[in-house]
Amino acid sequence: MSDFKITGPGFYRTRDGKKAYVAGPAVGGWRFVGMGNEDNFYKELWDADGRRVTGAGTPEDLIAPWTEPKKGTVWVNVYEGHCHGHTTRVDADEGAGKTRLACIQVNWTEGEGL
Repeated sequence: MSDFKITGPGFYRTRDGKKAYVAGPAVGGWRFVGMGNEDNFYKELWDADGRRVTGAGTPEDLIAPWTEPKKGTVWVNVYEGHCHGHTTRVDADEGAGKTRLACIQVNWTEGEGL
């Protein structure tokens, strides 16, 4: 069992990694009303522990305060049968072997593609 508690209005992370907004307490003071993420707005009710009131144990349960995922870019030198990543295009070019087939820019967001 987690020690997580909704502390008040704000953004929270759902069990499936989405961003949810808790608007404030609902009738009775122990449930919270929230809207879904930016892509899919809907009303939802959670208890103070972040469990979805209808269907606890679902992907919509809240598990932590929201933190913006890290984002970045890497450059990948592609060779026959393998590849090698670099933090900048300059590093990729300087580290390129004679058999490099391509150099690809990859933009990444923490948690995506896992």
